[in-house]
Amino acid sequence: MAEQQPHEIVWTMCTSAVAARCLQVVADLGVADRIEEQPVPVTDLAGSCRADRDALDRVLRLLAAHGVFEYQAGAYSHSESSRLLRDDHPMSMRAFVSMMGLPATLDSLNALEHAVRTGSPAIETFEPRGFWAYLQAHPDQAQVFGRAMTAKAGAKRPLGSWCPARCPPGHRA
Repeated sequence: MAEQQPHEIVWTMCTSAVAARCLQVVADLGVADRIEEQPVPVTDLAGSCRADRDALDRVLRLLAAHGVFEYQAGAYSHSESSRLLRDDHPMSMRAFVSMMGLPATLDSLNALEHAVRTGSPAIETFEPRGFWAYLQAHPDQAQVFGRAMTAKAGAKRPLGSWCPARCPPGHRA
């Protein structure tokens, strides 16, 4: 594989949020759970997910270009990566992907400049009492967070450098 050129590195990084958001939407819709061993026409997927056919097709094509799902003549099948979005996969990452698309996560990312400028957690721009108070006030999001943490603990996968609250350097939730 050829080394990426500097402009390719910047392009990949600045557009990665689009692919991540597509992944979150597909996880929330449960698309992966609707695909078994055979390719499923996008029309069938859209119908079972209550989604617009053309919009879902565009999102799935983008994900297929990134190795999540495989596209064949108007139908989608699983790649090894897309199988991780199934609820019944032993290493399922669906809940974690959904958590990364929660308003608390996205709003915190949008307030990242505040955190960088002030050193204060970004979540304080919309919940001054912090992350746990936010979850207490938003039980639906707390449930998604809880499922994600349970799945991560059960799979024994490290979270890497991501931490939902203000964590000390090197801390892993």
